[in-house]
Amino acid sequence: FNAAKQLNRLSPIRKWDILLLFKEALNNIIRHADADTVEIITRKEGNSVCLEIRDNGIGLPPNTRPKHLIRRARKLNAKITFETPPSGGTTIKCIL
Repeated sequence: FNAAKQLNRLSPIRKWDILLLFKEALNNIIRHADADTVEIITRKEGNSVCLEIRDNGIGLPPNTRPKHLIRRARKLNAKITFETPPSGGTTIKCIL
């Protein structure tokens, strides 16, 4: 699993910031999404690591992006995207 090797090379502070990003995303799902399934995926994409969280909840309201997650991604110098397909749910992708 190549993503694990790349994640293990990160500084303890960056690892902590990634943990906090995941924690906040999961907390949002629990509090707001009304989801009963959450999928967490880590994978290597070229020289980057993609961290992805998917749920089957009600999705984000239109034109909504959780500011605290964007702030955490900036601190990690990562790109974060939010997708809510018409079928529902939300996918959060963070590329480090």
